[in-house]
Amino acid sequence: MKKESSHQSNSSAKLPVVFEKIVIESTRSFFRPPALGEEFKQRLTLMKDGSAVLTRWFIEEDSLAHFPALTGKKEQRRYRDKPTARLMELIAAFLKEAPDLFINDAGTWQAEITYSDGEKQSFDGTMLGDIEVQSRKLSALARKTLGSDDLWLFSGL
Repeated sequence: MKKESSHQSNSSAKLPVVFEKIVIESTRSFFRPPALGEEFKQRLTLMKDGSAVLTRWFIEEDSLAHFPALTGKKEQRRYRDKPTARLMELIAAFLKEAPDLFINDAGTWQAEITYSDGEKQSFDGTMLGDIEVQSRKLSALARKTLGSDDLWLFSGL
């Protein structure tokens, strides 16, 4: 797992540095050309204020001509007043301790944490199943928190 960070802790700062936003982009791996209308990518943006945006990409007829470099129809859902703070804490805890493990024929995810001081930290990995942190399955918790059963995150469903 690649971990890139420009984030430095500053003990002399007056305000604590907290998570402002976490973005997770999950992409499926295909062993065959995808079917028309099939979903191939999701991006979930979680904000500390309880809002979230899920962007999903689906195969269109034109995009099949460009396989494996996929483009397609985009759909967005917005969520308001959701209890995202605990979910963000658990996701950040996983990202900071996640092992370096990649499998070529599995889907992938990329994540970025944005802190209140504007600094960012990036991570990536393989969708291998639902990740557990403090006995909580992260993808399942996100689905429950947002009331959306079709989120992939780290598991790809």
